[in-house]
Amino acid sequence: MRSVGIFLNKNSIFPGETLAGQVTIRTSKSFDCNRVVLKVIGKEKTVHGSGEYQTTQESYHISRVFRILEGGIVPEGITRIPFAVRVPKGIPPSYKGYNGSIEYTIESVVEVNWTLDPKVKESFYVLQERPPKIPSNIDIRPLTDTSGSLHVQLDSNVLRKKRGINVRFMVSKRSRLRGIQLEIKRREEAKCYQFSMKQDTILDDRYYPLSTDDLGIWKEIRLGEGWSHELAFCGNLISVSYLIKVCLDVSLGFDPEVIIPLRISDEAPFDDVLDAIESDLGWF
Repeated sequence: MRSVGIFLNKNSIFPGETLAGQVTIRTSKSFDCNRVVLKVIGKEKTVHGSGEYQTTQESYHISRVFRILEGGIVPEGITRIPFAVRVPKGIPPSYKGYNGSIEYTIESVVEVNWTLDPKVKESFYVLQERPPKIPSNIDIRPLTDTSGSLHVQLDSNVLRKKRGINVRFMVSKRSRLRGIQLEIKRREEAKCYQFSMKQDTILDDRYYPLSTDDLGIWKEIRLGEGWSHELAFCGNLISVSYLIKVCLDVSLGFDPEVIIPLRISDEAPFDDVLDAIESDLGWF
């Protein structure tokens, strides 16, 4: 009886960190082994269509094979082989979406003669690094966009973790209006050879009913408080981005809308905020 196992010190790591653990070989009788190898694979895959019309495209972020034990006799009992593999920096995180996935696996193979090679495969997760801390500029001009009678204004297009984003809007005079729909969306874009795919998911939304008394007056709503979603990234086949959409709900008519791409910022410590303000004021 022969079996192989992989035990990871931790199965979630950041890009550039070391994936460490050990491979165990259990055998009831000693045997001659050619070598033991470790395969580390990071594969991005997209799928278009289904059945006989299904198309699949793959791209590799990691494809490496390491020899962790030279050939020789593997004794009866349990043999433990430690390993440590550094994963590359800059690789995208593990991801499972509508049109594709990014998966990272580690496989150990015990190569022997005249029989099937005992092997085992385990998944590990590549985490997203914290988003950058985008400084606040106290003198920045607000972002303003207009679509028909709908006017939208943001202090900036930066959505800060735990703080959200303020959205101001105003509607000029228009008949048959009912309200304003505000949404933060995650957009997954994927390509599979000649096919391009897009999927939007609403993460936060608000509806503000309008009356004639609201016309020509700026209103404000806060979205995205307590942000806990994965960050934007761009892989070889899949990319994820975020946007804010403000749409005027008009009965029996075309709904004007404004769409603004978002950037995600980590929450800066209070000391960093003070330093940024002092720098803007020319205090140092």
